[in-house]
Formats: sequence, structure tokens, C-alpha cells
Amino acid sequence: MNHIQVEVVEDEDHFLGLKSQWNMLVDQVSSSHHIFLCYEWFDSVWQWRRQEAKLWILLVWRDSTLIGICPFIRSTCRLRGLPLRVVEFLSVPDTQYCDLIAMPGEESLITCTLAGWLKRCSYQWDLVDLRYLPVSAAIDTLVDNLAASGFAQAIGAETRNYYISLEGGWENFYQKRSRRLKKGNNLVANHLTRAGKIELEWVQDFSRKEVALQTAVAMSVSSWKEDKLGALNKTGPYAFIRRLTEYAAHCDWLSIWILWLNGHPLACEYQLKCQNNIYALRSDYDLTQAELSPGTYLNWKIIEALFQTSLTRYYFGPGDNSYKLRWTDSAESLKRRFVYGQSALARLSYFVEEHGIPLLRRLRSFIKVFATSKEIKS
Repeated sequence: MNHIQVEVVEDEDHFLGLKSQWNMLVDQVSSSHHIFLCYEWFDSVWQWRRQEAKLWILLVWRDSTLIGICPFIRSTCRLRGLPLRVVEFLSVPDTQYCDLIAMPGEESLITCTLAGWLKRCSYQWDLVDLRYLPVSAAIDTLVDNLAASGFAQAIGAETRNYYISLEGGWENFYQKRSRRLKKGNNLVANHLTRAGKIELEWVQDFSRKEVALQTAVAMSVSSWKEDKLGALNKTGPYAFIRRLTEYAAHCDWLSIWILWLNGHPLACEYQLKCQNNIYALRSDYDLTQAELSPGTYLNWKIIEALFQTSLTRYYFGPGDNSYKLRWTDSAESLKRRFVYGQSALARLSYFVEEHGIPLLRRLRSFIKVFATSKEIKS
């Protein structure tokens, strides 16, 4: 008789011992974003998140076979001033995809089992915050199960991960881009050429990985994205990118581009490549040389070069940045779902977030319209 049980991983040593079984399960999952479900990715992410969170990974076993993984962490966060015990995916701002890892054909059993376990242990959490979910996520059934049992749920803001299909040839693709984009690229190229010697380096192996890593770290310190992603020289982000780079070099995922001008780095992009996809995690440039638009030039030349490879898709990373929209309108949607617990704090948080705040926004809009109409009449 099959015995189904849920195990909670809260100890780092236990987590470290899961690598082989974890990746064996991931290899069975049908996902085009395999890399963001691998043990190596989550171990790298944990190097960052361990500063403020605790492991709370839920494993589903059938006898001695691992059939499901919910890569959770727990922490106490303040939401509108309320101290909530939050359960979320083990993720960082660089994450581009996350979901429940379930053995094919066992999704219903796994989600039902985990939903039942979360109900029984609801005294341990106030909010489950699920980010980076694909449109059809395996964990959706778990959320729906909890909602059917009386747990309040909500939908967060959707984001998009823009991508370029690398099939069909560079000339054909670039010909269809806007005249404005091509004119801007030519102008940037002329400025850089006049500034000195331009070199483009693509690091994919051990020989230059340390130089490339330190260049990426240094570039992120003064990045225009620092507030959003966090400079890589800080303790958590550095531990993450250091561990990830070691794994990437061993797994043949490593891809770091550097734009050099007269022997000095102007811009860089840190990427991962896996299963014919390539993902941009960090794109930074030297702000003191912003007038040369090095980021624009590097992005252009990366895309052009990738069309010469066997890769099939280039992902920009989540977000509706204008520079992405100049290149493509193709994107994969990523959703966010919330489940509120049944403690008094959780119920209060749900009321404030889903009813109180929207009401205040409508009231503010009404007052603004009323004040404007009054000014017009006077």
C-alpha cells in the first residue's frame, strides 16, 4: 500500500542532501524554464535569502519516492504596519519563473495533500505570497483548494517576461524593427567608435569567469537598477551571484557579456543559458559614461550575436521597461496569487488590503475629480 506523507525541510544540512532527488524530479517535469526549478538555482537563491528568512520546503513522498516539492521559505514581514508570518517561494528579484514541482500525473494528489497539510498547519502562517507563476501553474489547484475551504485569496499585479525568438535569422528580424530603433543604434555606434577601441567579450567558461563576475559586481554598484535589484556587492546578493556563477560554470549555463572601451568595462549583462533558452538576469552599465549609451549598444550586439547560435529564445527578464518594447512585443505573463490565513491578523490584513485600500483610492479619486470640477466652475 502506498504511503503519502509531507515532510518539512527547515534545516540547511537536510536541504543540502536533497540535490540528487530534487533534480531527478525536476528532470521529469515538463517546463521550458527548467533552470529556475533546479536545485542549483534554489541553493544559490538561499545564499541571499538566508539573511532574513527560514527554510520551509515542503516535500511530498510516496513511500521512499519524492513526488512533489514546494520550495517555500518563511519570514515575518510588515504589511501596512501589520506583522505577518509570510510563506513565499524561495526567490529573489532575479527569479523569472517559479511553481510547485510535481511528478507528472500526480499533480492532483500532490496539491490535495499539500492543501490539507497547510490547512492543518494554518496556525503557523498568516499569508502565502506566490510570485513568478506561469499562467497555468501547477500550484493553482492548491490555492483553489484552500479557497474552497474558506481561506481568502487575492490576485496580485501581473507582470511580463519579454522575449525574442532567435529563429528565422538576424537580417529578417532586424529588418522588421522600427526605423527609430535602427537610427538610434547607428547613432550610438558612431559615438562609441569616436570614443575609442570597442571590444565585445562573451564569457562562457572557467578561464575568464572570475574577471567577468567581478566586472558584473562592480558595474551593479552604480547601476540604474540598484534600488530594484540590489547591488551585487552587498552580502546577500554577492553570496547569491558567487554561488550561482560556480554552478553555472560547472553546468555549462554561464553567459556573461562585457563591452570594453579602451580596455575599460562600459557595460555588462549576466545571463544563464539552458535548454536552448538564454535568460538575462542583470544588465548594467557605467553611469559615468551614460551619454555614450553603452547599455543600448551592448543589448543590440548581444541580440545580433545570439541569432548566430543554436539558441531559440532570449528572455529579457520580468518588467515592462521601454528598451525591451523597442525590440519585441512577445512576452510570457507571470501572475501573483495570495492566500490569507485564518488568524485575526491575517483576516485584518485581507480586509485592509482588499477592501480598505481600494476604497480609499476610490475616495481619493472622487475628491480629486470633485475639487477639479469646483475649480472649473469658479
